[in-house]
Amino acid sequence: MATRFQGRLLRRSRLRADFSTIQASSELGVHRSTLTRYENNEHDPPAGLLSAASELYDAPIMDWFVDDQESPVPAGAV
Repeated sequence: MATRFQGRLLRRSRLRADFSTIQASSELGVHRSTLTRYENNEHDPPAGLLSAASELYDAPIMDWFVDDQESPVPAGAV
């Protein structure tokens, strides 16, 4: 079964870890707009960034993926 990245779930983890986009992007070594693009599903983040974010947010990488058969996270569920 295939899985796909869900940027909203990455955003949820960032917010739960109490990081702003500016703080998180600085810690992750990317521009704020790049992190925002990942969180908005405009681009898929590289594996290295997911690994670093997992450590920074203390969240498992697989929390940011859903099975193709699952419904995507609703827009208001951040």
